[in-house]
Amino acid sequence: MKWAKALLVLTPIIILGTWEIFFFFPHAVYFCLLFNILLIGFTIFYFYKQSHNDKKLLFNFLIFPIIFQVALLCYSLVSANYFFVHLLFVVNFLLLYFYLRYCFLFFLHPDLYQDRSVENISAFGNLLLFFLLTSSLYGFESFLNIPVWILSLGVLITTFLVVYQVFWANHINTAKHFFYICLFCLVMIELFWSLLFLPFNYNVSGAILAFCYYIIIGIGRHYLRDRLNRRLIKLYLLVGFSSIFIIILTTRWM
Repeated sequence: MKWAKALLVLTPIIILGTWEIFFFFPHAVYFCLLFNILLIGFTIFYFYKQSHNDKKLLFNFLIFPIIFQVALLCYSLVSANYFFVHLLFVVNFLLLYFYLRYCFLFFLHPDLYQDRSVENISAFGNLLLFFLLTSSLYGFESFLNIPVWILSLGVLITTFLVVYQVFWANHINTAKHFFYICLFCLVMIELFWSLLFLPFNYNVSGAILAFCYYIIIGIGRHYLRDRLNRRLIKLYLLVGFSSIFIIILTTRWM
């Protein structure tokens, strides 16, 4: 228990320091990413080994923090706003600390774990994750001329894993509703491809796609849990489309 508590505190701090090293020494990019992924994996695995939970849960808990590190790295490579990148490192530190804290409670103190904790933090984290990753992919297309099919593959893999994790966190049977996971992936790829033809920079396109994800996954998960009603539909559509409208109005067209 002592080592588990130490890992809970030290892991986010070490990862914050590792990303700062990457910022000043970009040639260490692969080392920093691999080190952070292994450290996160080791920490969650250590929590898991101290409990007697189903082995399948280990993979489910690893999805969000690992993909978020990849998205953070990709965005850091294309962004020219150094202050915002450092701010993202701090946000990553906070998200990771609270996420690992919930993992710690889930595995080692289930009596203290509050239901929906993972769902709540991953809801915000996945929205930011989609913004970072899709903005990066649009940036790669603009700056590096990477083929669209490769970028679409990145969207497909990310959407599949994130939606799978969301279904699990919301207690939705993933095997029974596998069709909906594939449907969400198809819709996100179509939206990603469509935004390539609009005259937006990579940040705007990524933000629009992230709020499209917010609308789709929000309505979808409530529908699959038989909790969807007119109020929720209006809420998601209002928040999502209002955010997209504000982004378009306040952005500079290329």
